[in-house]
Amino acid sequence: MKHALKRIRWDEIFVLVVATVTRFYRLGHQSLWLDEVHAFFDSKAPLLSRELAMSTFTPPGHGALLQLWTRLGYGARGIPYGEGEWWLRFPSAALGVVAVWALYRIARELYDERIAFWTGLLFALAPLQVWYSQEARAYGPLQALAFLSTWALLRYARDGRARDAVGYTVWSSLAVLFHYPALFLFAAHGLWWLIVRPGGGRRMAGAFAAWAFILVAVTFPLLMLHFFPMKAHAGTVVTFAEKPPPVWLGFGYTLYTFCVGQSFGPSIPELRYEGLSALVRHGPAMAAAGVAFGVPALLGLWAVARRRPAAWARSDLLVVLWLAMPLGFTLLFALAWSDPYRVPYNVRYALLAAGGVPLLLARGALSLRGRVGRGAVLAGLVAVSLVSLRGYYFDPRYAKDDARSAAAFVHGRARPGDRVVVLSKTFGEWTWRNYFGDEIPSIVFPRDEGVGDAVLDRVLGPLKDRPGALFLVEARAWENDPEHRTRAWLDAHMGLHRRHSFTGVDVTVYNPHPTDSPGKVAGTE
Repeated sequence: MKHALKRIRWDEIFVLVVATVTRFYRLGHQSLWLDEVHAFFDSKAPLLSRELAMSTFTPPGHGALLQLWTRLGYGARGIPYGEGEWWLRFPSAALGVVAVWALYRIARELYDERIAFWTGLLFALAPLQVWYSQEARAYGPLQALAFLSTWALLRYARDGRARDAVGYTVWSSLAVLFHYPALFLFAAHGLWWLIVRPGGGRRMAGAFAAWAFILVAVTFPLLMLHFFPMKAHAGTVVTFAEKPPPVWLGFGYTLYTFCVGQSFGPSIPELRYEGLSALVRHGPAMAAAGVAFGVPALLGLWAVARRRPAAWARSDLLVVLWLAMPLGFTLLFALAWSDPYRVPYNVRYALLAAGGVPLLLARGALSLRGRVGRGAVLAGLVAVSLVSLRGYYFDPRYAKDDARSAAAFVHGRARPGDRVVVLSKTFGEWTWRNYFGDEIPSIVFPRDEGVGDAVLDRVLGPLKDRPGALFLVEARAWENDPEHRTRAWLDAHMGLHRRHSFTGVDVTVYNPHPTDSPGKVAGTE
């Protein structure tokens, strides 16, 4: 018994417990947002079908996983509309824990147990990683598969065992079937192997040639099933009403979110609507976080540059490539994009690079000689992460659009003959449809014509004189109607109204029923 207890790695168990708690806590609390609803409809499409290929902009791996998973829990009919948030997100959360474990193992392979513990703990607490592990999207599973392939590569480089080569082939092939950015990390693997040449050039060339052949053979047919239908629908890429921020700002925001997530400092709506003033208001907190993460990051880069101890030179090189290549390829792709109103750059496309961040931070913090200094730096990293996690779990400013509550509100007040107008093409066609259904038809606009006066007169004009209430549902207004022209048109033509605000969604009721609106003055609830 004593020998068994000695073999247990309590630090590894502690990291996994933290990862499990952070990823499963309040997993179904928020409603599904747009991209997750795409995944919801994927789970209802026939397996490996044309409908599955056309319903999303990622390869079919995640959709196939959701189909199998939802049928396990809900049978052949799948998840009912408007339900199943927890169940739909479970695979991402579970594989998010696997990603933490795999990164812990990678850090042990590259460095030592101390760095492995702090790498795993920082990744388990990383707010951005918790965010994506609690989304029914491909990014949590993608990281797990990519990290497992990295661990297999390191084991093969050390021992040359065939089972590790097979493991690398399997995990990397599956990762590409979940999302294309996996190729960016595999490019870093290949360059690292070419430089360090573990085990000699012949083994290197043969192993990677075999891996490339198997990868193409396994993934090519399924990727083509996805790519050609998607190409025919390339025009469905989201187009913004206003020109989005420049790529360099998005790149800076990526580095920021890799450290503190999207729930520390200004929220995304605040950045959209307020811009510089939001940054100024949150400046002190952002500066403190910058110091907390900047100091160990610089120390990590300095430790990498010194390469002490020398045995870690190969390890440091992999960490640098892990950070640089996914970020670099994503940035180059965005800069080469020709249409400024269609955004190819997004934090999640470079997400695999985030795996190198806790490695660099732990390497830097533990390079300090003084125990007090190390403790202060590590405590600062943990403290900022916990503050950001608190914002993610409890602060509605950082929450996803609450379509579930908005739809329940309209359902509870709408009567036969009422009208529902949804201002947001993507939200209306996917998220609203999931939660509200078709019992009361919803008019969704704008399409491609914008919200000019002629469009408003044509779409809303026939509705203003009809009896009954009219519900205006607005979501993600910065993408569709940043000047709120639709709301102003209805305010001017419909008169009596009450406005109700939910997280990310506003519902305005015009000509409300007497039992719903006892008063003449417009209000906000």
